[in-house]
Amino acid sequence: MPPAKTTLKPIKVIPNKQQLCSLRFSRCGKVLAGGTFEGSISRWDASKETFAELPAIQGHHGWIPSIAFHPDAKRLLAADSWGTIACWSYSSDAPQAVWKVNAHDGWIHQLALSPDGSRLATGGRDRTVQIRSTDDGKAIHILQAGEDVLAVAFHPDGKHIVSGDLKGRIQVWDVASGKSLRSFDAGAMYLKDR
Repeated sequence: MPPAKTTLKPIKVIPNKQQLCSLRFSRCGKVLAGGTFEGSISRWDASKETFAELPAIQGHHGWIPSIAFHPDAKRLLAADSWGTIACWSYSSDAPQAVWKVNAHDGWIHQLALSPDGSRLATGGRDRTVQIRSTDDGKAIHILQAGEDVLAVAFHPDGKHIVSGDLKGRIQVWDVASGKSLRSFDAGAMYLKDR
């Protein structure tokens, strides 16, 4: 028996002046943030029904395809299309960069935080997976992945990262050593030139 048709109805439409390419709620649910194509991070007060707009975070040059709220409820990490990663203290009216690093050579497709918030993983167009400290942005490992890395995620234990590349290759990495533990081809999902 097919599932019943469900029609989703918006409970709130939030006006926005800029195109968004990433969107996340803070872990406490009180702030909604969105990375824009204009290089800023829009913010809204999600603790109130009105979703009042908060001052945007400025300081990136390219569009912001990936953002993540740190578990400490004080920091927001953002990756941009120029290869920069920035850590912002997001809760004030005038957010400041805690640190900022030029990490990848070009577009960062995705970032992910470890479950404990101590590590940041990014995947980029430069065919690398990078593991960095969230304290200062310093590189711990820069791993050669072979193709543009489109996706990264931490395992719930925080000891492993999985990455997916442009051609459908999936790799599992050890966070401590930076070694590739295994990889497999999910190329059937990759349709270009096949």
